[in-house]
Amino acid sequence: MSFGPTTTMVKFNEVLARLAVALDEPVGDFVELLRVLRLTAADADDGRAFEWANNARLKTLFRRQYGPGGGVEMNAATVGFFLTACLTEGPRREIAEKALEMQFAASPLTTRGKRTVCPKTGQRYFGAALARVLSDRALFDDVVEIRVCTKPGLAALVFKNNVTSMFFSVRARKIEDGMYRTAHLSVDKIRFLFDLINQAEPTTA
Repeated sequence: MSFGPTTTMVKFNEVLARLAVALDEPVGDFVELLRVLRLTAADADDGRAFEWANNARLKTLFRRQYGPGGGVEMNAATVGFFLTACLTEGPRREIAEKALEMQFAASPLTTRGKRTVCPKTGQRYFGAALARVLSDRALFDDVVEIRVCTKPGLAALVFKNNVTSMFFSVRARKIEDGMYRTAHLSVDKIRFLFDLINQAEPTTA
């Protein structure tokens, strides 16, 4: 199961530059985050496969492509993981591991123990739901905000009409009294991403 076409027409670093401008952050911070993700991915890899990225593992998700137009492959899965990492709290050396945990945060169980799915995307995992949003125009136009609360292990996609899909890490901590930081990303600031991710493959004569 993989969502959306893949393309190297736009390099990943170009996307980082546009993200930095849109979010009013130093581009160097995003470039460094990508570097850290690539360096720590193998150690953070726990064997789980991204079904929404052709069953890639974390250690191969950000593998550099060589040759003309090379670089990190730009698709819904890699961009979704990078956005998750941006919203994840913790030391840089732990970001890959924590972002991986949040990507596999799952929709809640019913009172009878049956696993639900996101009502908008039909996906069980946060990473799969986010990748689906990033590759489906109707869903992308419907989503309002992406949220990650690292410490208790919660993630959410907020859609229009007050529809919120919640996802919980399998190692979710018991929420105790106190304040927890939730990172919010307004999708209005990153609307340009959809067209960059989903560019049509170039045709040959």
